[in-house]
Amino acid sequence: MQQAVDWIFAHAIPIIGGVILFVGIAAVVVVASRQSGRKNEEIMEKKDPREGE
Repeated sequence: MQQAVDWIFAHAIPIIGGVILFVGIAAVVVVASRQSGRKNEEIMEKKDPREGE
């Protein structure tokens, strides 16, 4: 058990850095997805529904 605690404390900075990096990438993906969804909604609202007929 002590070895596991020692390993965690020895690698705490890289572990925390990896978690922060992962959360940052996930946040960028979520924001980009939401912006894309909004743009698609705007485009669909502006499109004339009679255009294809």
